[in-house]
Amino acid sequence: MYVPCWNCGHDVWIETQTECRHCGEPAKRCVDCIHFVLTSSMCRALGVNIGRAEASDPTALSQSYRCPDYQQSPEAQTQAAARKGGRRAKDEAPVAEKPAAPRPAAARPRAESRPAAAAPREGAPAKQKRPHVIAHRGCSEEAPENTVAALRKAAAIPADAVEVDVHVTSDGRPVVIHDATLERTTNGEGAVAATSLAQIRSLDAGAWFSEEFAGERVPTLEEAIDATGKAFLAIHVRCHENDSDRAERAIVDDLRSAGAVDRAWVIHHTRHGLYRFRKLEEALRLCWLPRDGGRDLEYVDDAFYMGYRIIQPTFRVVTPEFVEYAHQKKMWVNVFWADDEGLMRQLTALGVNGILTNKPALLRQVVTGG
Repeated sequence: MYVPCWNCGHDVWIETQTECRHCGEPAKRCVDCIHFVLTSSMCRALGVNIGRAEASDPTALSQSYRCPDYQQSPEAQTQAAARKGGRRAKDEAPVAEKPAAPRPAAARPRAESRPAAAAPREGAPAKQKRPHVIAHRGCSEEAPENTVAALRKAAAIPADAVEVDVHVTSDGRPVVIHDATLERTTNGEGAVAATSLAQIRSLDAGAWFSEEFAGERVPTLEEAIDATGKAFLAIHVRCHENDSDRAERAIVDDLRSAGAVDRAWVIHHTRHGLYRFRKLEEALRLCWLPRDGGRDLEYVDDAFYMGYRIIQPTFRVVTPEFVEYAHQKKMWVNVFWADDEGLMRQLTALGVNGILTNKPALLRQVVTGG
């Protein structure tokens, strides 16, 4: 589909598809297809071998956006060339390749034929002296994840930010739960998306962790906002709806009603999901998280030129060069994740902006010297 490029304002084609080219299900691309099996890299419906790179690699914006201002870093270019079997020389300048032709039904006149629109773009996050302590699913080592008990424990430490996972119920209410199904963290069964809020609220979400927390409920997003107090709230949107902005609208509505838009950011795996958030609330900070966790500097480039200023790479790819390059672009680097004190100190020394952890109390001691 065509959307405005956040960098130059022109309408550009992105790789969103109305259906998976392998199995026909509604999909952005195969990694979002409900039949895609990541562990075996196969499409269940047809048994087609998709391949991890084809399904998961972000499309370079120089190809998918044709943005005249896009400049891929030399490091990212070299890494991309290596992944493509050396088809490009390491010292070759970035070349904007012709993207695949869009589906005729979705095509519109190209934007080059009309003036560019003003493009919204996030400003750089404020600098801080130490990494932010980001409590992963609340204080999930001491209380059942994503419950009010875990969120309040995290806020009391205090954590600088609390990360929660959000799905939407069958009646359109955002609830804080990681899995798409209820079995692992509640005494219920079935998909969250097929269950009403009233049914989910009747379930026990704490007894699986320990009897001390028996009776804990799956909280609504409104309750999570309230339980985190003044801490920042990182909302990891787990639900994925290709043809509707129902989930995005419900989350934005809850943030607005609580006056929490300015202390939240949204994490999403799909670019078109983030695009819908941007259209609904321009002030909301957004973090694009590729399915592969952001393996190299191309992740920084892609996120930057889509207008996002928060990235969440895995700790395995965070090097001094990665952090320096992201900071040159005034990006906020939140690392997933660290529970080991040694790794916490290593990431702190690299100057990252935030660290997700299941042990927020320990991380706070490390980063503050307390």
